[in-house]
Amino acid sequence: MAAILVVEDEREIRELLQRVLWRDGHRVRLAAHGMEGLQALQGDCFDLILCNIRMPVMDGLAFFARLQQVDPVLAQHTIFCTGDMVSPEIRLFLAGCRQPVLPKPFAIGELRSLVARSLQDQAHRLQAKAAPLEMCPAVKS
Repeated sequence: MAAILVVEDEREIRELLQRVLWRDGHRVRLAAHGMEGLQALQGDCFDLILCNIRMPVMDGLAFFARLQQVDPVLAQHTIFCTGDMVSPEIRLFLAGCRQPVLPKPFAIGELRSLVARSLQDQAHRLQAKAAPLEMCPAVKS
């Protein structure tokens, strides 16, 4: 299935996400804050990132800004998890980045559905990019 990076400071939530995603067949790597998430990106490849917004050391906003610099394609495959849908700063950020959001608290079904939908959207985008090459006579051998 997919390789997923979970960036979440709350240990219980981080481990819950790991268990659910692993049971669904995904390879999961954990990071306790944005800085650990960036370090994980240096040694591994991921298809999707689940990222909390409010974290110590480096929050989700700073992590996402850095991710957009180092891997803008992967940045497009980020799902934010947050319990703070009230803060004007967070609402403005989420509206601007236009990434999917999993509000806390969440149901396991919501998590699975959002992950599946994000991975499916990603697969459709990749197919759409590959389709013109498959139809191009110059590329065929």
